[in-house]
Amino acid sequence: MVYGCVTFCNTFRKTSSSSNAIFNYFILFILFYYVNKILGIVFANTYSILVYTILVISLERYQHMRKSASIFAVLFLFMACLSFGQAILCPDLKEAMENSRDGEFRVIVEMKEQFDIDTIRQNVRNTKEAKQEIMETLKKKSNDSQEWVRNFLQNNQRFQKVEEIHSFWLVNAVSFKSNANVIRELAANEDIKGIYLCKEEQMIHPIAATSRETKAWGVKHIKADKAQASGVTGKGIVVAVVDTGVNLNHPGFAPGQVLANLGKSFVSGEADAEDGHGHGTHCAGTVASAEYGVAPDAKIVPVKVLSKSGSGSWDGVMKGVQYAAETADLMSMSLGGGASASGNVVETAVKNAIKAGIHCVIAAGNSGPNAKTIGTPGVVLEAVTVGAIDNKGVIASFSSRGPTVYNTSKPEIVAPGVNVPSLWKNGGTNTISGTSMATPHVAGLVALILSTNKSLTPEQVKALLIKTAFGTKQVNVYGDGCVDADASTK
Repeated sequence: MVYGCVTFCNTFRKTSSSSNAIFNYFILFILFYYVNKILGIVFANTYSILVYTILVISLERYQHMRKSASIFAVLFLFMACLSFGQAILCPDLKEAMENSRDGEFRVIVEMKEQFDIDTIRQNVRNTKEAKQEIMETLKKKSNDSQEWVRNFLQNNQRFQKVEEIHSFWLVNAVSFKSNANVIRELAANEDIKGIYLCKEEQMIHPIAATSRETKAWGVKHIKADKAQASGVTGKGIVVAVVDTGVNLNHPGFAPGQVLANLGKSFVSGEADAEDGHGHGTHCAGTVASAEYGVAPDAKIVPVKVLSKSGSGSWDGVMKGVQYAAETADLMSMSLGGGASASGNVVETAVKNAIKAGIHCVIAAGNSGPNAKTIGTPGVVLEAVTVGAIDNKGVIASFSSRGPTVYNTSKPEIVAPGVNVPSLWKNGGTNTISGTSMATPHVAGLVALILSTNKSLTPEQVKALLIKTAFGTKQVNVYGDGCVDADASTK
């Protein structure tokens, strides 16, 4: 390649005057840019091409340099080119590739081109169908933007270097599984914002109860019983429980309350949305069951992103978030992982879901009592992030505290999360603790609020929850206090 470039330059030098040399080199640069843009090879990054072009010019101009010096220059500039691509690899992916040079890695590639939902909303013709129009626009724009990436990956797939390609639209991103060489080659393209590792990790950490409760004390504590008594029951609202699935035929749910036909699994080896763990059923029971639920007339869509062991990968979570955004009015996410200031593409998905009008209630995490322990995607500023309190209104020692890795205040509010009874897998019940248990109390309350006024935006509902909260207030611990279902539904 280098030899060909030198020859190219020499040809121009022989056929053109020296005054045109700069112009010729500029043409060479443009040529490299567009050729590499099409092929998607390692020098596709604009900066890399610039450095590479300088290398070509230097070799042409200083062709009488000693051979060893020339080789050193080539190697030095080649490594400089590669470093630009490395800069967009997330730290854990870099580390994984360094530790296993011959291994395969599942990754999510986030495109630099992202689409502003607020701008898309301005062009929506039918305000009643705004959500649908926004999502259809995102699908089309993402499909067009990703065409070259798909071509690159499919070409490598023919040589069995790439597998499991999946395109996203809620975020302009693509996931796939491949080796380090293909990932680095793609990373060098200037149209890529970041590449994130999708490793299997434990995303729920339920805590054993210290006493076995039988009554739904949390429903009464947040005054949801009063709201229900006044006729506010969540009717007409669909809640996506993004978790381990739901026990589809649990007798604790009313017939048809769990929308099994809409349930979906994004877990490899677990084909349906049936809950093999229990955690998702517990959360769904707190949202909407007759005995333990805050919103007993709401519908549940089970979205399985975590296995029967409670583990999952971020591409699976993102698939679930994207699906939930299409099928429900709000999503309850009692899951999370360690947050990083470098970000997480799932956080972008949650932000976009909220912008599109989907209400997102997310657990703070069980990594307290230290500060700066809020998990992802609970760190998303626009989401409602929930901490856990006991039946005396005291913050649980395990409840994660703010500020977030972005130095923003979280959680905004708290809810019952200690010794919470609810439904369990195989038609059973169980009492456990965690911010996972606090979160569906708030998701159920959001369903109550929306059943009184479905036109409220996520921003308006969040403000209402904060305004009507009661009890202890403390930034980054309790937030503005415990949610109040009676006050927020009047």
